[in-house]
Amino acid sequence: MSFNFANILRESSNAHPHKALCHLGEHTFSYAQLDEISGRVATSLRARGVGRGDKVAVQLPNVPHFLFAYFGILKVGAVLVPLDPQLRAPEICYQIITCDARLLITFESSAEQAVRGAAEIDGLQTYVVKAPIDARFPAGINHFDELYLAQDTKEIEPTDADDTAVIVYTSGTTGKPKGAELTHFQMYISCTGAMEEALAGQEEGSLRRTTISAAVDLADRIVTNQYEFLRSVLQNMENAIETPRDKQK
Repeated sequence: MSFNFANILRESSNAHPHKALCHLGEHTFSYAQLDEISGRVATSLRARGVGRGDKVAVQLPNVPHFLFAYFGILKVGAVLVPLDPQLRAPEICYQIITCDARLLITFESSAEQAVRGAAEIDGLQTYVVKAPIDARFPAGINHFDELYLAQDTKEIEPTDADDTAVIVYTSGTTGKPKGAELTHFQMYISCTGAMEEALAGQEEGSLRRTTISAAVDLADRIVTNQYEFLRSVLQNMENAIETPRDKQK
């Protein structure tokens, strides 16, 4: 079954285009703006050779840029690999190598460690969020803002429901951290609560009021606090979403 979790954002954008979704200081971003900005990021990622099944590591704190990257990555069919912003260079290097990431997105406060970790990996493209405009980086290190320059084509890669959407690493308390894979359908199930018990008493094909809870109740026990932002943001995405029987299969 073809299904890309990024379609959840597209449906929400169509239903509530001007509704406020997230904030950064005095700036507010609506559903439609998030859909467009993540679409620009997606177009830029495609132009840089990132496509279906490729891994993109994202090391960001609780900022809207995490959402821009998150849905941009999913829109090209790639796999999001969230990294803890507090990781040191050797840990960053280890997780990037083991997941085989093609691109790294990090934050200005994490950039020093991220750049050191990325330096061990040939050909890894790295983008820094909120870096000073006049910042000088080593070769291969760029401003994240460059990913906004492309046009949003509105394209969402038609991934399979059982394709991996996100890989989250365990804390590594009993050994090296291990990546746990979550599929697009698992993300959908988690965020819509579309389990059989949640659908009990619902008429087939009816519209149900649902709260989009985000990036995985399934991963909630093993991810770091940056996902609390994504979850809290998406918990406000109350939309009427059609849940036909075939989405349960």
